[in-house]
Amino acid sequence: TLAAIGRMKDSPERDLLESYRKRLTWKLEIKEFEPKKNLPTETKKHTEAEWLKDALQKTDYIIALDERGKSLTSIAFANHLKQLQNRS
Repeated sequence: TLAAIGRMKDSPERDLLESYRKRLTWKLEIKEFEPKKNLPTETKKHTEAEWLKDALQKTDYIIALDERGKSLTSIAFANHLKQLQNRS
């Protein structure tokens, strides 16, 4: 499951996502949530966190993507996903 805040409109990025999705050997479900506007910041964060949490199963492995997080090359990320797939 790929869960994200914000909806990806028709764009080159959407086309790229679909291209990668077709290459996967497993099913990928995409869940997009429209962010609520005009909410206090803390309420918005809490609401979005609940959406993401509810989108997942208890057995799911969570990888959070954030620009401030650890950087991996494409090959390193693919290897990590392969290891996870082989474990389960």
